Amino acid sequence: MNKTLYSVILVAAMCLASSCSDEIVRPDEWPEWPAKAVVKVNGLELTDTYYTTFNGTKLSLTQGQTVDFDGVDKLQYTLQSHFWDVTSAGQAVFKGATGNYDVIYDHLNGLLYIEQPEAEYPDALYVIGEQLGHSGATEAISTFWSIDAPDNVQSCRRVSSDKFEISLYLAQDFKFKFFRHHGWGSHEEIEIWAEDITINQPTLVTGTGDFCAGPLFQAGVYDITVDLTAGTFDIVSRVPVQQEDYYVNGALMEPSGAFLHTRQTLTTGQEVVFGNFGGIADMVQPQFFKVISDVEGRAEFIGPTGEYDLYFDAGGMLIYTECPSMNEYDGTAMWVTGSGFGHPKASRATVGAWKLTEAAGSFQMVRVAEGVYETSMYLAGDFDVKFYRARDWGSARSTQLFEPVPGNLLAKGVAGTPDYCMFTGDLLPGPGFTAGSYTVRVDFNNKIVYLAEMTPQDKIRPVDYKVNGVSLKPGRYDEFLEATVSLTKGERVSFENFQCIDYMLQPEYFVRNDDGSYTFSAMSGEYRVLYDVDGTEYIWVERTSDEGLWITGQYFGHGRTGGWDVGYHDDSIYISKGWSWDNPRQYLCCAETAPGIYESTFLIHSSWSQLTLYGNRGWDKRIMSSEVTITDTSSFGRSFAWQDGVGNDANFGCTVGDIGQEYGTYRLVIDTNQSPVVVKPVLLDGHGHH
Repeated sequence: MNKTLYSVILVAAMCLASSCSDEIVRPDEWPEWPAKAVVKVNGLELTDTYYTTFNGTKLSLTQGQTVDFDGVDKLQYTLQSHFWDVTSAGQAVFKGATGNYDVIYDHLNGLLYIEQPEAEYPDALYVIGEQLGHSGATEAISTFWSIDAPDNVQSCRRVSSDKFEISLYLAQDFKFKFFRHHGWGSHEEIEIWAEDITINQPTLVTGTGDFCAGPLFQAGVYDITVDLTAGTFDIVSRVPVQQEDYYVNGALMEPSGAFLHTRQTLTTGQEVVFGNFGGIADMVQPQFFKVISDVEGRAEFIGPTGEYDLYFDAGGMLIYTECPSMNEYDGTAMWVTGSGFGHPKASRATVGAWKLTEAAGSFQMVRVAEGVYETSMYLAGDFDVKFYRARDWGSARSTQLFEPVPGNLLAKGVAGTPDYCMFTGDLLPGPGFTAGSYTVRVDFNNKIVYLAEMTPQDKIRPVDYKVNGVSLKPGRYDEFLEATVSLTKGERVSFENFQCIDYMLQPEYFVRNDDGSYTFSAMSGEYRVLYDVDGTEYIWVERTSDEGLWITGQYFGHGRTGGWDVGYHDDSIYISKGWSWDNPRQYLCCAETAPGIYESTFLIHSSWSQLTLYGNRGWDKRIMSSEVTITDTSSFGRSFAWQDGVGNDANFGCTVGDIGQEYGTYRLVIDTNQSPVVVKPVLLDGHGHH
């Protein structure tokens, strides 16, 4: 039914509804929805099913052949322009090689595709990517990497030996690769990456793996030619892109990946002139530049003196400034990277995820006071960032040191569950956080990270961690805070100002209640609570006396430790390196849960783990593994390592070999009321039972 008839019915219905009469008259017939267009190519209707929801047919085509099309409007937009020259409203000349093709029609978007999916290089070449589409499209049709529709895998036209052409709509954040056959494959055999050939228009397209937008790229339809013999890539816009030149202190910015770039030696207080930018107030990062004249592009450099890389995102009209050599070791800078963050003037995420060492992939934090560093950045509602002492992945110094404050706005990252976890060091949004641009500040003096605009001055102080109202203070161990408290079996214990307390506690000492509080489950007495504030983030409990049962050894960890990614045991803060009473990470005080009954929970890291049981905190009351009754030795008992045929006679550990990591998390229940002592191992989680 045509639009005119539909309009008449609509007007008539409105007139009836607005008349003085209360009577509503129904029309005798309702309009019908338009049927799916019947598309024919050379008189052959496209009735076969392709990719589940598309219609098409197989057709023999000859190069230079004139082909008739029926049921198609605006043929010049319907056809892939690299395969066709449209000569009239219903005819086009085929430019591809003579052969049999699949002709596939996309009814939803009114686009027609040509395919030979069985063809491979050197006869064929394909493009797969995201945020791109058919040459007749006005927006991206393929929005993610896939091979499940004709728009996802588009065929290039072979124009000569090793030379191919394709016309595509490319959106602003497009990415693609070339493929030597119709589907996935390895870089060595199938994929052609951006780094494999020379891109002759680097201001439009750049990349190493994926081909992606260059600094002066604008969304639109492009004609692409790739010559694999010459090793070149050329791209031409259907709408000419005007090339602008930009200058910093008279130096021309040159293409560098997705940016225009210049390197400048900048001195604190120096005037910097940005030429041809047309206003810079909404482009520069406020930690580096104080704008003197927006229109004239003049600004005072307020960062520390050094040699800087300036990167200009011409599409987003944003300038990023960084001096990669500066770091916290020499007191000049910190660095932050992650996901869901961006330039503070953009009000959106502008940086790719976790690109610490890449150009403009991380933000330099400038020192604003001794031990205090800051940067301004947009933070999305789901941001996830981490802080680094240098532009080096091994230099993370983040929320394992800096407590996020206040807790309703910022949170620390933790992987896993409360039962088995690791603190990641990431900074995350708290429940009350709202996306926006903020000044993020890390403070070594107070060991906090906060948003300057949202944090009152009286909150800029060290966090006061408390157990039952008693503050934890620096004590006998570096990196630990401690408090001595008297605890009664069955009492509810309060923990103040700890984020993620559910992930920190030894389960043999504290049982979580439904209301989120914790009940102390060991015998009443005086205890020392130790918080590994600058390391693992876990909490240990021990008697203040040397009495009871104690464990020390090698290659074991706190009972909450998730077994993944703890690192090599000799270098990991999560794993005991050996026998010692000088670091809580290397020993355990067993919880006496009833008279003479002791419990301890720990991670066994590998087959080489060794644990020794002592009747006090010291070396003189060792309880031999060969002199106790072990109720189940299927995975834990006399240790597998250094075996004498039946296991090590002194130490406890794995009874199964060849387990590199994540052997298991165990709860030992030790009954000293019996003779010999009974040790009951319970595997809570892990591989030890395999």
